Amino acid sequence: LFIGASPGPDVRSANWGQDLSIVRAVSQMAHATGTVVAIEGVETARHFEALQGIRADYAQGYLIARPMSAEAAGRFLQLTPRWRIPA
Repeated sequence: LFIGASPGPDVRSANWGQDLSIVRAVSQMAHATGTVVAIEGVETARHFEALQGIRADYAQGYLIARPMSAEAAGRFLQLTPRWRIPA
């Protein structure tokens, strides 16, 4: 399951707590069915920190890497640890 927001969620928003609750609920439902969860739109360290404890399996966004060619992506994946969100 790919959960995303574009642009990344605004952690200063009045709705941030509600948005985070929705992401948490969707992630829990996906895991209950054995589905792997990736969170998209992780643009800042604050986003990454806020998503810890959600139990998403992977994070994706400008914090991890900017868009790149397929060749550069191959090198990136070989040299970079998997971006797992710690539970």
